[in-house]
Amino acid sequence: MPWKYLAVGGTEMGRNGSDNSTTSLSQGSDLSQYSPSSPRTPMSFDPASAYTATSPFSSVSYAPDPLVPQHAVTVRTDQDQPLVEKPTPTSLHWSPNTELVKLYKLIIVKGFEPYLELLPQYSATPDTPQIVNLDSPKEHAKGLYRCQYPGICPGSGKFKRLADLDRHYKNVHDAATESFACDYLRCTRSSEPFTRKDHYRDHLRDFHKEDLGSYKRPKDENWPEKQREWLSERRLSPNWWRCSRCLIRVQVKEHGYQCPTCKSPCDESRIKHREEKHRSNTASASNPQWDVPTMSFQPSVCISCEGSGWVTTTTSELEPCPSCQRVQQYPYEQGIWGGTTYNIN
Repeated sequence: MPWKYLAVGGTEMGRNGSDNSTTSLSQGSDLSQYSPSSPRTPMSFDPASAYTATSPFSSVSYAPDPLVPQHAVTVRTDQDQPLVEKPTPTSLHWSPNTELVKLYKLIIVKGFEPYLELLPQYSATPDTPQIVNLDSPKEHAKGLYRCQYPGICPGSGKFKRLADLDRHYKNVHDAATESFACDYLRCTRSSEPFTRKDHYRDHLRDFHKEDLGSYKRPKDENWPEKQREWLSERRLSPNWWRCSRCLIRVQVKEHGYQCPTCKSPCDESRIKHREEKHRSNTASASNPQWDVPTMSFQPSVCISCEGSGWVTTTTSELEPCPSCQRVQQYPYEQGIWGGTTYNIN
């Protein structure tokens, strides 16, 4: 039995390759008869309808990820064409600890190097482009990597591993990281906020002498006396107290001794100590005494600061009492009455 083959176009061909059919492609053979029987899947190709809603890829979105930095890429298309340089603080000739970082926020994306993004309220300029990539953390010495943040960096900024440097960027310089700025405006940490709440609490207790916590020593038989000494050194204002939970100032006249934010009450021991100190200072201020050596009429306790040595300014800061500093000291050896000098020896 002779072999038969289908020629292009579906016609039979003999074993020797000759075409036994009278129909050929050149004669315009009809291919529709070889289309699948189902009308839902035609084999004809329509360029206008290709990859339409029937395409399994039509639902895929190719919009750029906003979290991925869309910055310049170093590409060389021609040997005579220069490389595209990514803007960095070094290439922009930014000075160390520049104030320009206040125009940006640091973006941390996993898998990418950190970069600075211009805040929306500012316009890009040649010196302040939309995206500024941090300089590469070069290994200056074995196991030593430096922080490349162009602004002020608290601490040494030196790390033994790149992972430690990445953690530093995330915990210290990331715009999404919560920060705690000191509310004493003259304190340097008002512009260099803390990244941990417990560190800010320790700063208020140890540096500004606020009554947060207690005497930090093992409790022994001498602890009560040490606690009283610690409380006596605290700088207390009769107008406000600080919530130990959210660390905000609470005005006594407006909110009493309950925090308006977290609704936490002030500790009873803190209230008691404040009231006792206030009563003691008020009683002493209302009982003035003659200062015999100086022959000047002075109250035993300053009325301005009520004996605490500190006054609250208009910005709610505690400052040394100016009245106490201006007290005039007369010489002990002499007293002056009516223009006549008398020796008191």
